[in-house]
Amino acid sequence: MINIKDSLNLAKLALKINAKDEKLWLILAEAQIANKEYKNALNSLDEAEQINSNISEIYFAKRYFYLKISKQTKVKNALKK
Repeated sequence: MINIKDSLNLAKLALKINAKDEKLWLILAEAQIANKEYKNALNSLDEAEQINSNISEIYFAKRYFYLKISKQTKVKNALKK
C-alpha cells in the first residue's frame, strides 16, 4: 500500500520524467499538502500556472493557501482567474 510520503516521492519522480506537464505539478502540490509542505505546494502550483494558466484547479488550490494566510486580495484574484 502506498502511503502519503510514497505519493510525494512518486510525484517527484514523475516530474523528473516530464516537468512540462502541469497536471503532474498539480499532483505534486496535492501530495505536498498531504505532507504539510505548504510552501512547496504553493511553488508547485506556480509552476503549473506557468505551464498552463487556463486550469481552474490551480486557482482554487491557491485560494486555499491565501485564505489560510489571510491574503483576501489574493483570494479574490485567484478566484477571478
